[in-house]
Amino acid sequence: MLGYFLIPFLLCLSLANAAVLIWSNKDIKLSPLKQFDDEDLNNLKVSLNNPRVFLFKSPTSEISLEFKKIISGYKSAYNPNGNINAEQAIELSDIFDSDFKIIKQTINTKDFLAVLYIPNTRFKREVEGSSSTTSTTVETIEFKKPEGPVIYVGQNKDKLYTLMYSSKPLLLRVKDEKIYLGTTPQDMITVDKRLNVNVVLENGDKVSLRFSFITVYGYWSMTSVKITDTMNNMNFNLNITSDVTASVHFSYHCSGQTVFADKANDVELYLYDMQIQIDSENGKFSDADDCVPFTSAPIWSGLFVTFLLGFVLMIALVAILDIKTMDKFDNAKTKNLSITIFD
Repeated sequence: MLGYFLIPFLLCLSLANAAVLIWSNKDIKLSPLKQFDDEDLNNLKVSLNNPRVFLFKSPTSEISLEFKKIISGYKSAYNPNGNINAEQAIELSDIFDSDFKIIKQTINTKDFLAVLYIPNTRFKREVEGSSSTTSTTVETIEFKKPEGPVIYVGQNKDKLYTLMYSSKPLLLRVKDEKIYLGTTPQDMITVDKRLNVNVVLENGDKVSLRFSFITVYGYWSMTSVKITDTMNNMNFNLNITSDVTASVHFSYHCSGQTVFADKANDVELYLYDMQIQIDSENGKFSDADDCVPFTSAPIWSGLFVTFLLGFVLMIALVAILDIKTMDKFDNAKTKNLSITIFD
């Protein structure tokens, strides 16, 4: 029989930054916003009436489709803040192809709790075009770019919705590193005096965005965003570079890019074709105050051309009205008209 390892819950723990994927034939209640450690795993085991526990360790964050199919019929939960002791875990291969039999045997157990430990990996790629025979690698973080529009919806204690829309995934630029922030489950979005959005990245990192607002004299404004990532010790306060203000119970819309920036640390957050509202009563955007002013550049250009043409027309009319016609004409009954011309 292939080896099974019961997790030693009460040993001294060694900390590790990782994510955990848990599946079982019993209901699993697990919050992705809290840290998940050995004590939490032990409590989960007790709450499920002490099922048999299996611990696996993946060498990479990539999970094959076949593996997902195997556990698709069972209760599962994911936590990006795993902090468990994986010293006695079953080591899996890169894509799990040679380990499917081991994983399937957990499912054949009457009552089981299986845990997949997914380390927080950084990918390495070779430098292309190197003439040296020595293999040179550069460590970079690569994130899969999400696609499609993004909308964040949260509800406060007064049952009012805060809505934020971007036509493309948000772009967080930290110096030369680009991180794309896509959609996130609604239970990872909360609203107090700020809009708090937690986005889990492909590698298991969790980036927290806290958008701040102020309301004064019937108008609300968005002022800044605080960005944190505990795994990468990221903590920045970014101020908005443009004026985002709208009337109460109205939304705000602006085409193009809306930028938050921290110039001291060279950090920027981009939103695209943004629309936002902090007090929607039905979860839908109200009429929008647009960032384009009433007298835009095309309007001013049209007014200038119209004024110029009107001015030319006025001069032409004055010139025509100033023409003096002759008041005497040749007539057979009168004396011939004589016109004297001086050289």
